[in-house]
Amino acid sequence: MSNRFRGSVLTYVAVVRCKRAGNIMFSKTLQIISLTCFLMQIIPAKSQVCLTFVDSCPTSWHLWGNSCYRVTETGVPWARARDECDKLGGALVVPRTLQENNFIGALIPAGLNAWIDCDDLDENDSWVCRDDGEEVLFRNWDLLFNPPQPNGGTQRCVLISREWSSVYLWHDHFCQSQQRSACKKPARPRLLVD
Repeated sequence: MSNRFRGSVLTYVAVVRCKRAGNIMFSKTLQIISLTCFLMQIIPAKSQVCLTFVDSCPTSWHLWGNSCYRVTETGVPWARARDECDKLGGALVVPRTLQENNFIGALIPAGLNAWIDCDDLDENDSWVCRDDGEEVLFRNWDLLFNPPQPNGGTQRCVLISREWSSVYLWHDHFCQSQQRSACKKPARPRLLVD
């Protein structure tokens, strides 16, 4: 039995399949990630080894796209929400799309809310929403609430609500209120050998 290692840096997607047909080739599906692939050929002419990279999340985190999401179990003021996510190895999130917003909203227990990284702490009615430090343009305000959101005043921090809305809409709220935190971190590639 002969062992041969080939190493190459490839940019390919979350699931990679390899086939033996004279040489090794890759088929690409799902979302792009960068990995270093080391292929091991065990019996050159008689067998094939398939390596599959799949995204995975730690226990209590939930996979969506190529990221892991979690809503904390304890409430904190908005100013501490980033620290709560940081302690878990993630960051306070702001959804970039309605689909991502709905995925996060579904993680929030019914009747509760979760802070997101969106605020108007400058008190100029210009809401700043960041995901991983980058400004996010998507907004999902509850315009049918009375009063319509955001209603400003002294409510300067933003949460996704399952208390006042069943469809995961955004509300501005008092920053010192004790709420859960919506956290996000990159998924980890996990190697499966077939």
